[in-house]
Amino acid sequence: MIPEAKRLVTAAEGFLQLGMPEEAWDELEEINPELAHLAEVLLLRILILNALKRWEAATIIGESAIEKYPQLGELYLATAYAERRFRNIKDALVILLTGEAILEKNPLFHYNVACYECQLGNLGAARARLTQAFYLDKSYRLTALEDADLEPLLGTF
Repeated sequence: MIPEAKRLVTAAEGFLQLGMPEEAWDELEEINPELAHLAEVLLLRILILNALKRWEAATIIGESAIEKYPQLGELYLATAYAERRFRNIKDALVILLTGEAILEKNPLFHYNVACYECQLGNLGAARARLTQAFYLDKSYRLTALEDADLEPLLGTF
């Protein structure tokens, strides 16, 4: 990535982390259109659209980005998040599981699958995924205690 584009991506990431998604989007709009297709730019666009609750746009960009960059695990996570809110949990789970080979060591992947499985009533599958998330990162134990998606499962641990 050329330095100017890298600077704009870094600035957009900073704005997003500060809870300023509109400003983050504005930074990305300054990127040369020839570089707008780069994986880092597309992922950041999806994350910004998610922050803006523009689920349909995030899903559309995400699905296209996954086709172009199937090796980038973060795309599956961000797109599934949008898909869940745009359409439904079942379709979001399909997106996540499509990226499983890439994300198998990512605790957030297993945690999200656990949440979706739990909401779909598949408590055994949810328990197994949550156990894997805890194994990979113990901090998810605290997160799980406050996650409404996991309420049907928490009494079974």
